[in-house]
This record gives sequence, structure tokens and C-alpha cells, in this order.
Amino acid sequence: MNATPRPWKVGYRNEADNALVITEDVESISKAIPICDVRPQPHYHDTQAANAALIVQAVNSYDAMREGLEQAATMINSEYCTHDGRCVNKPECAAQFCYAALALAGKE
Repeated sequence: MNATPRPWKVGYRNEADNALVITEDVESISKAIPICDVRPQPHYHDTQAANAALIVQAVNSYDAMREGLEQAATMINSEYCTHDGRCVNKPECAAQFCYAALALAGKE
């Protein structure tokens, strides 16, 4: 399953239901493909723009986060862990936490 190409942006407000629509980051709004929308919840209308911005930020930083975390885990693993995965420096080997985070994020 392929996700919509990145980067994404908060595109426009759908006046029919007052939702902020997240789209591909393209020059023309007429070419923007809606990805999802963020609808205001009762009593939380002021958080709608912040939620949409957070979704866009998380999606757009995903590839860089994975790459950085993978590089950090590899460097830490080569310096502080033995080839059989045991940590030679305590507290626990930070590489194990990096690899666990990568596993939670999943592979694309």
C-alpha cells in the first residue's frame, strides 16, 4: 500500500462542514488531492488548525526521522553492542531503544 506522496500541507477549509483539508503540497489548489480532513469537535474548535498542522508536520518529517534513527541505531550498535546483540556499556544499550522505535514505526 502506497501513501500519498509527500510533502503534505494544510490546504483549504471545506466550507460545507468547516473541515480543514490536508492535501499534497502542490502549487494549484485545483490540482490538490484531498488526503484527509480535520473536523472541529464541539468545544475544541480552536485546536483544529493545530491538529492539522501536527498531522502535516509528522507526515512530512517521517522519512527524515526514520533515516536519522536508523543511522543513530547503527552507529550506537557498532560502538556499544557486541555482534550477538549484547550491550557492553550500561545502562541498557540505546541502540535497542532505537530499533524498538523503528519497529513501532513500521516499514514502508
